[in-house]
Amino acid sequence: MGVVRKQSILSLFGIYAGFAIGAVNQFLFIRHLSQEQFGLTTILREVFLTLTTFASLGTLLTFHRFFPMYDKSLGREKNDLPFLILGACTIGLVLVISSLFFFKDFIILKFSKNSPLFVEWFYLLVPLTCTVLLIQLFEAFAFMLKRTIGSNIIKEVGFRIFQSVIIVLYCFQLITIETFFILFSFMYLPSVLIMAWMVFAKEGIKINTRLSRLTKKVYRKMISFTAYHFTGAAISVVPVAVNISLLSSLSPMGLNDAAVYGIAKFVVSVIDGPLRSMLGINVATVSEASHNRDHDRVARIYRKTSISLSIIGIAIFALILVNINLINTPLFTTNGKDFSKLPLIFAIVGISKVFELSMGLNNVILYLSKHWRMEFLITSSVILLNIPVSYFLTKEFLLMGTAIADALLVSLFCILRFWAVKKLIGIQPYTWKTLGLLLIGILSLAATLLVPDTPNIFLTNIIKSIVFGTLYFIGIWYYQPSEDFHEIMRKAVKKISR
Repeated sequence: MGVVRKQSILSLFGIYAGFAIGAVNQFLFIRHLSQEQFGLTTILREVFLTLTTFASLGTLLTFHRFFPMYDKSLGREKNDLPFLILGACTIGLVLVISSLFFFKDFIILKFSKNSPLFVEWFYLLVPLTCTVLLIQLFEAFAFMLKRTIGSNIIKEVGFRIFQSVIIVLYCFQLITIETFFILFSFMYLPSVLIMAWMVFAKEGIKINTRLSRLTKKVYRKMISFTAYHFTGAAISVVPVAVNISLLSSLSPMGLNDAAVYGIAKFVVSVIDGPLRSMLGINVATVSEASHNRDHDRVARIYRKTSISLSIIGIAIFALILVNINLINTPLFTTNGKDFSKLPLIFAIVGISKVFELSMGLNNVILYLSKHWRMEFLITSSVILLNIPVSYFLTKEFLLMGTAIADALLVSLFCILRFWAVKKLIGIQPYTWKTLGLLLIGILSLAATLLVPDTPNIFLTNIIKSIVFGTLYFIGIWYYQPSEDFHEIMRKAVKKISR
């Protein structure tokens, strides 16, 4: 677990370096783009992530599932699995791009009234989908090579540096808004080139075009696994596009409401950072443990990731909640921009995200086990239920309805996956320490919110942040819900006291 902990921590630093750059970019976007233009960047992001999932044809999970078997049996030179995955992704990409233009008239019909800017720029989805698919493909390669630190840094930091460059160029009027959006659609290209070098160089992935005997032996099992997970993955991303698309097309505010939702999703993604840092090394570790039928090792990973993610998730959520009222200051609300609903939207979606973190790696454990079909059934059932619920809530309550639908979706996923892992595998992530941790978080936040405001909002937020941090981490220090986390804190205190 020492290697897992080290790589997770280093990956976390890389991810939050990306978030820090992203926060600056978000500020510049909000300040210098119109609310509608900022909303366009949001809907483009949500839609191209959905298209990328379709283009992968579900093969990235197949790579995670079968690479340990291929690597052990064939080695790197004779391993044809990367070639098969690359070929499938190429076919999927051609189909998705073709479908995008086939449905062009439908896009114009649905968005021309409330979101005409999306209709004007929807073709930017082509380069965005192509480059992000390559990023995800190379990330899958890097995960199984256990080169997770570099892949996380490149993925999280690379495109954000590119964003910084183009928004600064626009701020100084060195490029037009048209050029800005064109460059925006190629923001992942530098990361693609760097990540390609990382996974293919230095005894990395080899592209072997000759089909192996192993492929001929297990291809039916691989096709079955891929078909299930492609359907499940495709269904699972539908709400991402559905929610933002419904909001943009149904709300009279169109892309303006999409902008608010986009900021909320970005802020919530900050809470998700610890999970993303753990995924890389733990996907490979769980895959190996499942392949070797090491049930005890999987259970230890499940419990340790749950409590560690809960500790960090609660802290991040509370600190953001204390400071999110800054969005309604003149620093952000220039030119009539309205983000007054953001704090409540963040609270709704953020609580569901903390709940998800507390579940640890339940979805990874489920889809890498022999019960992987259950992950498909859960995903399919929840999404099919979510689509009409999301439509009704968005139509009735607009922006707030979208947030509620999002939170309900995440929560239902968590509950069903928790039940499935406990029922089928016989393990669950929670201990009595989890309940105590939750109580520490609630009491620390409640005490923080009782702190009176000062005339200066910045000073108020600094004081409240210090109060929460002090109360929460003192509670964690003495309660010791996680041996790993306590060891990290002990080393940090020791270095500071020197």
